[in-house]
Amino acid sequence: MTDPAVSQTIMNSAVVKHAGALQATDVDHVFGVLVTTPRRTVVDIALTVTFRHAVVVLDHCLRVGLATREELRTELESRGNARGRIRAARAIDFADERANRPGESLSRVVMAESGVEPPELQYRFEGPNGEIAFSDFYWRRSRRVGEFDGMTKYRDSGRWSGLDASEVVIREKSREDWMRELPEVRAFTRWTWHDAVTPGRLAHLLAPEVVRRHR
Repeated sequence: MTDPAVSQTIMNSAVVKHAGALQATDVDHVFGVLVTTPRRTVVDIALTVTFRHAVVVLDHCLRVGLATREELRTELESRGNARGRIRAARAIDFADERANRPGESLSRVVMAESGVEPPELQYRFEGPNGEIAFSDFYWRRSRRVGEFDGMTKYRDSGRWSGLDASEVVIREKSREDWMRELPEVRAFTRWTWHDAVTPGRLAHLLAPEVVRRHR
């Protein structure tokens, strides 16, 4: 939480109090509770966490419309010389509303850190029988599809899709099969959280053809 009454960060087992002034436009009431606005909250986070963490939050913020990129930039500029401002500015510039899940956001950062060629996000494919699919990532030059596979859609499929896990697997397999038959798809790579956070693993899976060596 942000507390204008303190001059430095105070932590205990229940709460972390961040020092900082609050303007009337920085606060709102939600269910009777005084909270900072999404714009203020997101920039607060971007100033205090790692670049990876900030991008995950910022991608979601842009995707669901909590704030625009320009609003976030304006908010950051209003902080003057706040610690972490350079990293936060980079994260705001890097953020992309097309990243659909946290795993995709993290993967984007890991790709950039690993020298992977920037992919197109949510690339649209049309199947032979009218099927439509959007891939998480697509590299047009090498015709490679990339998909982040979080386990939630399988383990908690009823909550997310209303389908049994077995039906989700069947549909994913069918989708991948017809996508692989398209002329614009030469390779199809899937990865998990473990792959994304293990150093060098994601770049290895994606193969040298999409990894740039001139970092």
